[in-house]
Amino acid sequence: MKTIWLYMVMIKLAFLFSTLQVFAGEGEKSFFISGNFKKVKQGKIFLLQQVSLVERSRNPGAYLRDSAVIVNGKFSFKGTIKSDIVPVYFTMQTAVSEAERAADPLAGNQTRYFYLMEGKLHVSGNDLEDMVISGNVEMAAFMKLDNSLRQQRTAFGNAFRKQLKVSLASEFPGKADSIAFYAAQMDSLKKLQISIESDFIVQHPSALINVAILKGRAALAETSGAREIGNLVAALAPELRNRADMVAVSNRMKGLASLVAGNPALAFSLPDTAGNAVALSSFRGKYVLIEFWASWCGPCRMQIPYLKKSYAAFQNKGFEILGVSLDENREKWMKAIHDEQLPWTQVSDVKGLESPVVAMYGITGIPLNFLLDTNGVIIARDLRDNELSVRLSELLSSKTATEGPGVHFDHALSWEQVKAKAKAENKYIFMDCYATWCAPCVKMIKELFPRKEMGDFFNDKFICVKLQLDKTDKDDDYVKMWYKDAQMIHNTYKLPSMPTFLYFSPDGELVHRVPGSEDADRLITKSTDALDPEKQYYTLVKKFGQSDKKNTDMMKKLAIMSQQVMEKDNALRYADMYVNSQDDLLTKENILFLNRFSSSGKLKGFEIFMNYGNRVDEVLGAGVANNRVQEVIFNEEVMPLLTNSAGSVPDWKAIQTSVAAKYPAHAEPVVGKFKAQYYMSRNDWPNFQKSVMAYMKKYGPAFTDKETFNVFARAIFENSPDRDCITAALGWSKRALAEDGANREFMNVYAGLLHKSGKTKEAVAVMEKAVELASGSEKENYMVTLGKMKKGEKTWKN
Repeated sequence: MKTIWLYMVMIKLAFLFSTLQVFAGEGEKSFFISGNFKKVKQGKIFLLQQVSLVERSRNPGAYLRDSAVIVNGKFSFKGTIKSDIVPVYFTMQTAVSEAERAADPLAGNQTRYFYLMEGKLHVSGNDLEDMVISGNVEMAAFMKLDNSLRQQRTAFGNAFRKQLKVSLASEFPGKADSIAFYAAQMDSLKKLQISIESDFIVQHPSALINVAILKGRAALAETSGAREIGNLVAALAPELRNRADMVAVSNRMKGLASLVAGNPALAFSLPDTAGNAVALSSFRGKYVLIEFWASWCGPCRMQIPYLKKSYAAFQNKGFEILGVSLDENREKWMKAIHDEQLPWTQVSDVKGLESPVVAMYGITGIPLNFLLDTNGVIIARDLRDNELSVRLSELLSSKTATEGPGVHFDHALSWEQVKAKAKAENKYIFMDCYATWCAPCVKMIKELFPRKEMGDFFNDKFICVKLQLDKTDKDDDYVKMWYKDAQMIHNTYKLPSMPTFLYFSPDGELVHRVPGSEDADRLITKSTDALDPEKQYYTLVKKFGQSDKKNTDMMKKLAIMSQQVMEKDNALRYADMYVNSQDDLLTKENILFLNRFSSSGKLKGFEIFMNYGNRVDEVLGAGVANNRVQEVIFNEEVMPLLTNSAGSVPDWKAIQTSVAAKYPAHAEPVVGKFKAQYYMSRNDWPNFQKSVMAYMKKYGPAFTDKETFNVFARAIFENSPDRDCITAALGWSKRALAEDGANREFMNVYAGLLHKSGKTKEAVAVMEKAVELASGSEKENYMVTLGKMKKGEKTWKN
């Protein structure tokens, strides 16, 4: 399995530059790096772009690779990059003794990763291990992240060196266990790095390095991590979130996140070896394994004996394999099929990594497979070695039972008998509604319900039953006995997700439900609520229906509860009832309630936010109403139009006309703000300058978003020579600082604009305050800026 993993990593790294090579700011950008080491006086240092060996071999001249001689500790690099930010690394070898090298195979080898961008950068420190890079605000942000990763980086390096030493040793006691131990340690440290980076992204949404971090992470993303990456993209500041490359990452993560158990597999059709089109849908009615492979993939072919074993055992029981090759050479593909004597259906468009199915399934590495049920719904993925046979045996055999100290589910009684037993024992009924294809359902059955604390709670208070909602060829008599009632329950209660937990009273009446998978503590807490008539959702719904329906507190409560149990229609219905019962929707209590129902233009809350923004802001904070309204309009009206114009400059006039047809008062500010952000994200400074000045002149006076003030002001400071723009940006920056007088970044931008506008004495005073408040590398960078100001030197790009 280690070989397979390494091969997958190579393929995935290649995809980093073949599937996500969408960068803002097309065209070459110049950079200059000057360095001065205190300890390393002589030697050679290399500057390399982070890219896999596979991709570099494909395009040997396409990626940055340079070296420089260190003389008296000084060195420099000069060149161009094709993107506004590029992941790179320095590496060099310092002199070490033979004894040091014998103790550590990597002794003297130093490597540091960072992000290269346009402009001048300076490297200082003793050597690479404690280097500090300065030069601009973005590099200051990187150094802040880099410092927070220092301990993790050191620990990871130590673990890697120890593992390498054990691996190279001809004899070492417990060698395999030691290697596995250090591998696990590195895996844990890698997860820590990801966690630290994620926290940084959330706390610094405007940092450009977030773009490189997220693209790198997206290129290696698995389905399980796709949603988190998508959420991090959504957390970025608008000028980053709306970049073409981040929109591409977001869309790809949404597709990748859908490739999980419980969701239908994505449909496709490809030619077989005879050239006939074969559709995935043609396998409906059977369990099918989609196996992505290629003749050139060694680990893929290592799996073939296991696939043959599973195929031979289960082919006659309703199982098939669909081999999807990512080959580019038809002859090699056909030869591999012949040499391996593959008996199942094979398809390929012979386009290799350029095949549409690669992007569709978010394939970042092979081998990769998906196991589907008889309805084309994903059951599992990446089943390797004997895992496939084990899973098929489970699916095509009798029921799964939960025994031991955990929850005791009944496996004999019919639904009528269960209700009779509950009435006789005066106990509630707990029903786990699940499907065999649902991975969270199966996980809870196998891992959660067998736990002792679960058994102690549920066995005492409930009669427990499992309700299988799908049908399989191997269902036993008990499952079949429930077919009719399972269908009735599913249709009657419109279950929103798998699993869903239903709670019935001792009289057999539905009183509550909990949708979605849960951990033990939460499920016990929610099940405790299901025993309380004052907290039972359906009991309260029934009680309200039998009342005179004038209880506004109950309307409000049911609207919120309906959201929690995923009854969207009821949530909107009760919310409408509550809203219509109110003489004054502008009270604090009502605005807080409507805040739950303002995320769409179709909801009542949106109307209040749009028409009574001043009052909403009094309750929720300045600018909240306008920001919410503009966000909804952007998401529901502008984004679909931008998606249609992907790859070309948007037709701003057409977009504004379309939005104005529905929201005439908001079309211009929504489109105007995004237009400025769009050009800023592409480093199109002439168009940005024109757009931002027009927008801020008209809408700036009523603006309350201090972050946007600062972002626009910084862009003008760094890139605009126009005196009128600089004067305007100085005003924006001053307003941002007025909102948050202790914000060091706001001070930095304000001081820079003062300096650029000729008010250097005032700039120095502000910058000195920023230096006083800063610490670490940020303080060092600010001191460099302060020094330049005092000397009358430029601190901006243009």
